[in-house]
Amino acid sequence: MKRLAFLPLLPLGLLALAPARLPKIATYRDIGCGCCEGWVRAARAAGYTVDLHDMEHGARLRKFGLTEATAGCHTSLVDRYIVEGHVPLPIVAKLVRERPPIRGITFPGMPSGVPGMDGPRTGGTDILTLESIPRVYARV
Repeated sequence: MKRLAFLPLLPLGLLALAPARLPKIATYRDIGCGCCEGWVRAARAAGYTVDLHDMEHGARLRKFGLTEATAGCHTSLVDRYIVEGHVPLPIVAKLVRERPPIRGITFPGMPSGVPGMDGPRTGGTDILTLESIPRVYARV
């Protein structure tokens, strides 16, 4: 009888072994931008659920408090963070895992060689924080 005493606790142990659920992503792209679909496809392939919305560029920047200097062609809301531009998904996962006290991160401009932007790797290498004084969060 004592051997069966652990059975009610078994489901709790299995929950601890289950992989963490990935946060849902809401992505707002500039109207008509096709490269954002590539980033969304990559996010979905990585296991994220992504809702894609079109938004006029200026309205998107105002809504999320971005500037031309910090902007890419789409803004994603991941958990409580803003993820701007073609940020590689391992860096998005790092952000959600580490949970730093920042508004979000940005990969400004239109770099190539990242999800959604085919071709050889060109453009910036710094993923910056969205803070009053931006700092480098990661490099690609």
